[in-house]
Amino acid sequence: MKNLILRGIVVGPVQTNCYFLMNKETKETLIVDPGAQEERIEVALAKLECRPVGILLTHGHYDHICAANELRDQYKIPIYGPKAEENLMSDPMANLSGAWSGQPYTVKADHWLEDGQEEILAGFQVTTLHTPGHTSGSCCYWLKEEGVCMSGDTVFCGSCGRTDLPTGSMSQMRDSLHRLFELLPPETEIFPGHGEETDAAFEKAFAAYCGTEFCMIGISFNKKEFEYDAYTLVKAFYPKEEVEMYCTLEEEAPREYEKLVSIFYGDQVRIGIHTKDQVLEDSAPYDEGEDRKSRKNTLKQILYKLLAQETGHTLPWGNLTGIRPVKIAMGLIEEGMTNVQAAEYMRETYFTSNEKTALAITIANRERDILKDIDYEKGYSLYVGIPFCPSICLYCSFSSSPLEKWRDRVDEYLSALLKELDFISGEMKDRPLNTIYIGGGTPTTLEPDQLRRLLGHIQEKFPVEEVSEYTIEAGRPDSISREKLMAIREFPVTRISVNPQTMNQKTLDIIGRRHRVEDTVRAFGLARDCGFDNINMDLIVGLPGEHKEDVEHTLKEVKKLAPDSLTVHSLAVKRAARLNIFRDQYQEMEFENNQEIMDMAMKYAYEMGMGPYYLYRQKNMCGNLENTGFAKVDKAGIYNILMMEEKQSIMAAGAGASTKFVFQNGERIERAENVKDVTNYISRIDEMIQRKKVGIDTWLRKI
Repeated sequence: MKNLILRGIVVGPVQTNCYFLMNKETKETLIVDPGAQEERIEVALAKLECRPVGILLTHGHYDHICAANELRDQYKIPIYGPKAEENLMSDPMANLSGAWSGQPYTVKADHWLEDGQEEILAGFQVTTLHTPGHTSGSCCYWLKEEGVCMSGDTVFCGSCGRTDLPTGSMSQMRDSLHRLFELLPPETEIFPGHGEETDAAFEKAFAAYCGTEFCMIGISFNKKEFEYDAYTLVKAFYPKEEVEMYCTLEEEAPREYEKLVSIFYGDQVRIGIHTKDQVLEDSAPYDEGEDRKSRKNTLKQILYKLLAQETGHTLPWGNLTGIRPVKIAMGLIEEGMTNVQAAEYMRETYFTSNEKTALAITIANRERDILKDIDYEKGYSLYVGIPFCPSICLYCSFSSSPLEKWRDRVDEYLSALLKELDFISGEMKDRPLNTIYIGGGTPTTLEPDQLRRLLGHIQEKFPVEEVSEYTIEAGRPDSISREKLMAIREFPVTRISVNPQTMNQKTLDIIGRRHRVEDTVRAFGLARDCGFDNINMDLIVGLPGEHKEDVEHTLKEVKKLAPDSLTVHSLAVKRAARLNIFRDQYQEMEFENNQEIMDMAMKYAYEMGMGPYYLYRQKNMCGNLENTGFAKVDKAGIYNILMMEEKQSIMAAGAGASTKFVFQNGERIERAENVKDVTNYISRIDEMIQRKKVGIDTWLRKI
């Protein structure tokens, strides 16, 4: 950056990056994507002692424009925007301000910019690059002489913008990325609309690695039905390929595909897989009068068999693409089926393997035994979220924030959190509280006095002595101290977690865990010394660069510590998509997981006296496998079961927390979401409480 000082702040409910491009000599400054909180932006600009001269909008979504008009009026400066986005910026439904923010907002730029148009703004030569995909009119702003590109929601670090919103298109996104990475010099620094900065060399290599530069597979439908189910099943067989869908009633095929999956609904559902070498086809009767579940099963059965025939392999969980296979097994048993009948149904309906069927049935029976004395239908569980972490792991997709950034506002956050807990305790006082789970983030980023403040308030407001389980996810070993553990011991907490993820130091360094293997051993020993007799440990299989022998080393080290329960996670590919590890020496790094590794993990769990007690899956998991919890007798995590099998309502407090209302005997579930951004959570706490009140009054009063 020759003459550019680049600064910015994160604004709004979805944490949009608002950038300031300041000329070192003149102090003239361009404001890029002011999406919200104009007063915060004004304060930040004042601290820079700069002179705003213009506003650049990369596209028209509400989270990038909703402070533009106010700043234009405040500084008497023009707004610049892509000409192709004019209609979206003027339509509150299309720009999502009407539907998502609840406050319709439109912008009319003073200067509409065409693709390739060059302007001298704040002393910089700014080139507008039309990059449709996220929206049809999205653009990037390239400051060639400064070596900088402002990419909006076209390029993220290790990813690209979503294409499923109004006017979005994956095929256009692919073309835009290809054009952009051919045009930008490799050393160009890219500053996206969300998340961390990156550079053109990394993103071009990453796009090629992920198959983003070309689309291998298309799925065509003659009408929109079960599109997502078909998509996820195709992705399960082809996890590294780019897949796009289109409806033949609305558009022609966007391009020629190396592989096309065609789905035609009529009196029969007819599915074909078309390649240059062959066409595989199958069909089955399809009655639109049948219930939706039966129709979906018919589609997935045909598609699965064709994909298995085409690829020459099967999937361990068959055509199940949802995250709760044990819920299916439990439902069959509760309907009166024997274990044998339930297993036969799962194999015939979903094509699950013998091993996974047996695992699901085993866990379903153990869960039923664990829950048999809990009145979960009338009761509820409490989740309390602490969104702070010592650092953010590169695979993480949870709502968490680096502690250093928020340290001065932790007490303010706790005040808002306690206010929300007060509301929950009052509204739910007539219902039994079954479990409490304090998660995050990392709850032990709180100082001892802050832990006492939180736990003391919970003890004052809730019947903690009556709960079946009270968990604190201590989590990161580098956040655990004797003083914090002793503060927790002052309260009736029954279960904690100490989560190493891996016991290989090289991997910890790669994924951004700022602790040593020795810290895990120390933290676990401290917890035992302080009297904790129910300690869980979390591991992740499929971490970058780890192979079977690395996982076995971790399992051997964990076995020495003898935890009471163990949760083995398979890394989800969607998380890996943001791992910033493909530079330099990490370009050839692999993500390995397979049934052999998972079987080995189960073997070690059995050797530690543990059996499986809960299980869930995630989309695009490494190896298309599962996350499994193992526990010794009477040490299983009850909250995990209640939450994952959706057996009862979960009242959730804190930034990013999701309250789940379960009713009609578990047949219906509604949610009330809290905003993720800490600042917004604090300032909008009354709104978060009102969301819960509406849900309680609407869904739970009837029970």
